[in-house]
Amino acid sequence: MKALKYTLAAAAVAAMSLASCQDESPVAGGEGRVTFCPKFSADLSVESRADENLEESLILWVSNDKGVVRQYAGMASVPSEVKLLAGSYLAEAWAGDSVSASWDKRWFKGQASFDVTGGSSSSVEIKCKIANVAVRVEYADDVDAVLQDYTLQVGHSRGTLTFDAEHLGQRGYFMMPSRDRDLAWTLTGTKKADGVTLFTRTASIANAQPGHEYVFKVSCAKGQFDDKGGAFLNIVIVDNVIEKDDVVYVPVNADPVVINPVDRIDPQALTHNSATITAKVEMPDAVGENPVGTFYYRPAESRADGWSEIAAEYADGLFSAHLAGLTPGTTYEYYIEVTSDLLTEPLVTNTITFATEPAAQLPNSSFEDWQDAAAPYLIYGAGQQMFWDSGNHGSATMRKNVTVPDLTIYHSGERSIKLASQFVGVGSLGKFAAGNVFVGKYLKTDGTDGILGFGRPFTGRPTALRVWVKYKPVAISHTQDDAPEEYKQEGAIDKGAIFLALWDSYTEEYNGEKYPIVIQTKAANRHLFDSQSEHIVAYGSVDLDETEGDGLVELVIPIEYRRTDVRPSYIILTCSASKAGDFFTGGSGSNMWLDDVELIYK
Repeated sequence: MKALKYTLAAAAVAAMSLASCQDESPVAGGEGRVTFCPKFSADLSVESRADENLEESLILWVSNDKGVVRQYAGMASVPSEVKLLAGSYLAEAWAGDSVSASWDKRWFKGQASFDVTGGSSSSVEIKCKIANVAVRVEYADDVDAVLQDYTLQVGHSRGTLTFDAEHLGQRGYFMMPSRDRDLAWTLTGTKKADGVTLFTRTASIANAQPGHEYVFKVSCAKGQFDDKGGAFLNIVIVDNVIEKDDVVYVPVNADPVVINPVDRIDPQALTHNSATITAKVEMPDAVGENPVGTFYYRPAESRADGWSEIAAEYADGLFSAHLAGLTPGTTYEYYIEVTSDLLTEPLVTNTITFATEPAAQLPNSSFEDWQDAAAPYLIYGAGQQMFWDSGNHGSATMRKNVTVPDLTIYHSGERSIKLASQFVGVGSLGKFAAGNVFVGKYLKTDGTDGILGFGRPFTGRPTALRVWVKYKPVAISHTQDDAPEEYKQEGAIDKGAIFLALWDSYTEEYNGEKYPIVIQTKAANRHLFDSQSEHIVAYGSVDLDETEGDGLVELVIPIEYRRTDVRPSYIILTCSASKAGDFFTGGSGSNMWLDDVELIYK
């Protein structure tokens, strides 16, 4: 008999993976999302897989300490995303056919514990190892010289397989009964010397182990003959471990490379004009050790235009690229193409989208909309929501408006806003009021002092503030004892002030309303804006001296970012004709005009 030769096909040990997936909208209410992505690996397969469909036969159970909470039959029935309450779970998976003895039916199983946390994605891999005991037989050429019609029968109490001429080179698969762990075998044949005498050899493999392949190597014992003229036989059983690290992946509800949504949580991953795009290698062995990736992207609405491309960096199973020069407030679509030595043709992912942050501007930033009132003027139109306010509600009780619209000086439209610092009162009874406007709301007059809520919700990240301004200061005419010393010098000229702060999520509360900071000007409990606050994400400011000419001049104030770990939640913007107005100090007659407040994004 000719020596047997084998071609070992790529193995197919099924595995199930609960892969991590980025989500733009984390699940609320203590739930997490889990995506099941099957992987197929192994270095053991049958000659033909026509009868084998592991995806269809897959059984998946997910349980916690109260029992089974999810169960699926067939991969097609497994949702692309499964929501699970936060907690600890056990995932169990089975695939194939559990047959006592078969030439082509195999059974895979595995389990893994994992935890789910609220609002996040869980990641756990369940490698379903082959649960069969496999057997293969190899005959040396010289066996033909001493035996004919020989067979090897292998089995247990519930099933046997006969390795005869029709099954040379095949593997047999056995599911071991729980009470019968030994795999018995019997080699039989007719001695070729007389063609009559029966040769039999019987033994067993004690405690045969699932996931192992037992290879029977049968050969002649050279130089040894029995009294009938036949040679003795050597039977060596080699124990091979089936499971290896060689893995081949079959995409069923999963792809070897998955394009990721842009991470909106990371402040640096997405801005008004840039984005970091990534793609994750879910199946490393499918793409090899050194894959090459190219991202393609374009505005989603410009489908007639070509795709822009950028080479991806690859590290630790992740492709990434940083896109710059994007248009604010625009939706882009993107995908990745991957090539490698293992791929016969480029792998192209699906296409997904992201939207850059808008270049947000402030409402009524040209100060065209007002509500006329005897006291005070309101800086928003009828039916509109308040965004700007002034600190002059207190002075308005004396029929004095120190923040007013001006129809004579403006940059665009029909008007500007005029901030007119002045003493408000009768004779010596009264108080100095600095003309001012701010983003927020005047909350209360406390005697002759004010309580103000600074800031409005805002998540943009501008790089500068542009305003058109005219400033005509006078000498400081009114001071308070606790005012800064620089404003008490004889003949000191008033200064104007403009500052902008982007603020984190910290707030203070007053009468049920929340603001980034609640300003109080009363000396006994004074609480003012601190330009060094730890809650400032970005800051820009300018102290104004008299501007040239009779009209408005352009002023650009750079915004410096102090923190890149968070996106801002609020914007604070204040303009005052008298910088020390919080201390009721300044020059009565100092005037500032403002128009066309614009946030610049670069």
